Amino acid sequence: MVGSIGKLEVDHTVFTDYEKLPCERSTYEALSNLLHYKFKNDEEIGKYLDRYNGALCVNILRESSKKVVKIPEKYLLLLRQMAKEYSTQPSHGLKVGDFPRNERFIHFLFEHDETKTTGVCFYDQKRPLSVRQVHDTEKSIVETGLTRQIIVANKIGIPAKNEVNRINSEYNQPIIKLSHFDSIEKRHLLNYCVA
Repeated sequence: MVGSIGKLEVDHTVFTDYEKLPCERSTYEALSNLLHYKFKNDEEIGKYLDRYNGALCVNILRESSKKVVKIPEKYLLLLRQMAKEYSTQPSHGLKVGDFPRNERFIHFLFEHDETKTTGVCFYDQKRPLSVRQVHDTEKSIVETGLTRQIIVANKIGIPAKNEVNRINSEYNQPIIKLSHFDSIEKRHLLNYCVA
């Protein structure tokens, strides 16, 4: 379903709550930029990828069943800042799991080379990151063969931090990295001020 606000075309399916569409122009501009964001692997959407053990390549912005894009400005900032830090464009994410109750999403990927890939999940929620979300991340890494995954969250409590430390020590390497959205936003603002 596509609607027109001013001169911007907006695809409403990226919102999780159709009744509460944001009304600020900056939000629509961010949403428009998100919908036209150039990912590395547009041609792979909808395909099962052997290099990730048959995981389905998905455009997470179009997954209306998942509450991913709540504030388009934040998601766009995250994409741009991480692309700058990794010096490469991100690839679309992955859907892991066969049944709706078991499915997990990796929101986007940074493919460094044929053997090293970093996944990113952004939990834009008011409550702290849960231990279950950390476990889902671990399962996704194991099932897809990713090198590691970064979890970006607004709040990260001690239980989630402890669980990440336990998992990383179990694998003898940092397969999960935690990052506060605020710290990414500060780095983005610092880069913006310097530029």
